[in-house]
Amino acid sequence: MDKLIRDGRVIRGYIGISGREIAPLHAQGGGIDQIQGIVVNDVAPDGPAAQAGIRANDVIISVNDKPAVSALETMDQVAEIRPGSEIPVVIMRDDKKITLHIAVQEYPATN
Repeated sequence: MDKLIRDGRVIRGYIGISGREIAPLHAQGGGIDQIQGIVVNDVAPDGPAAQAGIRANDVIISVNDKPAVSALETMDQVAEIRPGSEIPVVIMRDDKKITLHIAVQEYPATN
């Protein structure tokens, strides 16, 4: 409701990925015993995640300092972030933990 009052419409944040939850797995190295997160299925070309360097098959561990254990819940959290904000996203790629920064955009309008 605050967004509607402030902006006159609902503005949803968007990073341009789709993904699915994975069961906790054990890392082979990097000092992390167990990894739980969201595996990236698709990255929107030229979207915020693609521009930040996220690729298909990366495992997202956290978004904006919150654990990414549910794809739906994580995307709902992103939707609440004001476009223009930059958020940290921690991923696992090739058994390495990487922190990327994504500039949240406004969710694209659908016709």
